[in-house]
Amino acid sequence: MSNNLPTSIIDPTLAGQRRQYFLTKKKAVLDGLIGYKAELDHLTISVPVFLELLHFLTEERRRYSGLRVYFASHLWSEEDPCSRYIPSGQEENLTLIFVPTTEIAQNGNTMQRDDLDNCFIIAHNRLIRLLNPGEVAPGLDTASNWVKHYQKKIPALSLDGARVTGNGAFRETNSHWYKIAIFLDGTDTPGLISYIDKLRNDPVDPLLAIVPQFACYTPTDTAEVQMGTSATISVPLQYQLTLLFELQQKNDPVPNPVFFGFGMKHHLDDLARAAAEGGPAVKGEEVDGDIAVAPAAVAQKAVAAAPLAAGQAQPEDSDTGFPCPPYICNGSNLPAS
Repeated sequence: MSNNLPTSIIDPTLAGQRRQYFLTKKKAVLDGLIGYKAELDHLTISVPVFLELLHFLTEERRRYSGLRVYFASHLWSEEDPCSRYIPSGQEENLTLIFVPTTEIAQNGNTMQRDDLDNCFIIAHNRLIRLLNPGEVAPGLDTASNWVKHYQKKIPALSLDGARVTGNGAFRETNSHWYKIAIFLDGTDTPGLISYIDKLRNDPVDPLLAIVPQFACYTPTDTAEVQMGTSATISVPLQYQLTLLFELQQKNDPVPNPVFFGFGMKHHLDDLARAAAEGGPAVKGEEVDGDIAVAPAAVAQKAVAAAPLAAGQAQPEDSDTGFPCPPYICNGSNLPAS
């Protein structure tokens, strides 16, 4: 293994642009959707707890294909014992739910199925496994309830997105999916696990925390989508919610730490399959209204809003949300209730 950076490390200039786009545009809209207080702009995760999640993902006997990260909003309920995990003062605020995925074949297609026995949140410096959303009463279904609570904001966010971008087909992000390979060492590049281990053991500038930052794709961020055997289309990602994971080290300047985090680049081969079919991603499977994906006509309309741009990705890059790859969306029972 060389000393190269992991392939998932993104350019700090691009990261900064995405961060500023969120802070100067979308955050005010999210603030307004809560109304009585401000939305969060970042979370903080301790390094040991984040590594605990990644080691579970990569070392479990079941062979996981990746990690889905759902955007969610805290929802306090007397019926839900997991409400006690909501940090003080963060009711209604954004949070993240982490769900490992397994790869399965269905109707001749490959899809990523959520492992609903292992839906995690990170709170109070702990990795907390939630109850299986498919096996509990709605009042106890923390994962689905919190994801649906965020998704109630999507119609307003999509209208705002259409206004800001001029793209009438704008759709807000539901989740991101990160393929398992980025966490593991490759032939010539380190994976995120070994890279994070190396940083936290640095004697001069150790890694102190993992800081998921909310951000937006820039006007030049696009996704290359393969259509059939040869044609490709370019799908705009502008203004959609995304994540930047800052690796925060001891000697980063304060209050403006140098960003060098990991964030996925984008290609949407699953979207291409859905668009080619002209309808929902998985035939024969009911599509939840909260996470239905755009058919071909919507995808083509979205493409017309942005030409090829410098921010677009290459085919070898990781999948990400548009609002999430459709076979991935439909590989989940979230929201289940």
